[in-house]
Amino acid sequence: MSGSAARLIGFAWLIFAWEIHAQQLLPMTSSERSNTVNHEWAVLAHWPDIKSLIGSKDFPGAEELMIRVIGQDPSANALLPVLGGVFFLDGKYLNCATAMEKARAAGVLDDDSRFTLSMAYVNLNRRDLAREDLDALAGNHPRAAQYAYWLGRLEFADQRLQAALVRFQKAAELDPLSPKVFDNMGLCQEGLNRPAEAIADFRHAAILNRSVPDPSPWPAYNLGLMLAKAGRYDEAKVALEESVQIQSGFPKARYALGLTLEHLGRLDESLIQLNRASSLDTSFPDPHYAIARILRRKGEAPASDDELRRFHSLSNRD
Repeated sequence: MSGSAARLIGFAWLIFAWEIHAQQLLPMTSSERSNTVNHEWAVLAHWPDIKSLIGSKDFPGAEELMIRVIGQDPSANALLPVLGGVFFLDGKYLNCATAMEKARAAGVLDDDSRFTLSMAYVNLNRRDLAREDLDALAGNHPRAAQYAYWLGRLEFADQRLQAALVRFQKAAELDPLSPKVFDNMGLCQEGLNRPAEAIADFRHAAILNRSVPDPSPWPAYNLGLMLAKAGRYDEAKVALEESVQIQSGFPKARYALGLTLEHLGRLDESLIQLNRASSLDTSFPDPHYAIARILRRKGEAPASDDELRRFHSLSNRD
């Protein structure tokens, strides 16, 4: 999973969930407070500081404070899911898993935190452990699309494409407006050599993607690739331009658009896109080969040879 995908879980739920928990722990009157002994008061006393550190994204500071509170009072283990969540946000997935498993052992692992634990296991490449928790969560929450979706992602990662497709289709029933679900359905259909179905799913994902607040360049990109494979270059061009419009710095989309423009005979426009792709990712060899080919067609042999040398140099790197 990419670094951005690894931060699917926002820190707001940590603050919100623990404020609700704190309200449940706090007695209603001052007299009750004075007469009540609660082992979680140590946690509550530090909660404003913990909340402030999380809110300012000072994750190491929040981690240090929570570890100290838990170490001083083991009964403060109700903080373990929060600690695990902060470790996740800080990219410390092994620490996250350790804290969450301690929370599980202490009986304080809620389902939101269990989902975070499963995502930590995904990042640790322990799909077997992630699957166990996701299966249980899907059983506990049969109407929650996210669990079917992530089970589909695990099946796809293991190249069980038909099983993944079934999971994504279930997620689509539960969340019919999710572009990422249909995008992944398209990937399964492509892998199963069903190009017409793949194009239909990618197209639907691209349509849904236009209505979300933070659209992804991938649905339109995947649609463009499939259309280009089918020789439908005019349609592919439109889809790939949409992908580039969503994320101008997406080198793969620029490269695919350049190839599509080449097929359409628009060589100068193609070179613009291919050069842009190579500048966006200087380790990407393929644009240089395409540039060399087009320059050769245009009769610019010396420049073509230079690009070919760059291609071979990049391709031979470890």
